Amino acid sequence: MGTLVVIPLIDIEDLIIAKILGGRPKDIEDVRGLWRVRGHSLDEARIRGVLLEEALSQSNLVPAFDSVVGASP
Repeated sequence: MGTLVVIPLIDIEDLIIAKILGGRPKDIEDVRGLWRVRGHSLDEARIRGVLLEEALSQSNLVPAFDSVVGASP
């Protein structure tokens, strides 16, 4: 048999958080795409909660996420 290889993956909610924290236009566009495809199954409250904690020092994080969630079809 072959060798078992473990590849760590980032949770999709954490990826969205990281992209919002990155804040580049490409990151926000990536989040829009992820939200369109998987938004129905994601933990929006957890994402928002982490962003609110981070927003204490960066006031634009939650509005950036809201722009994605509000723009979904």
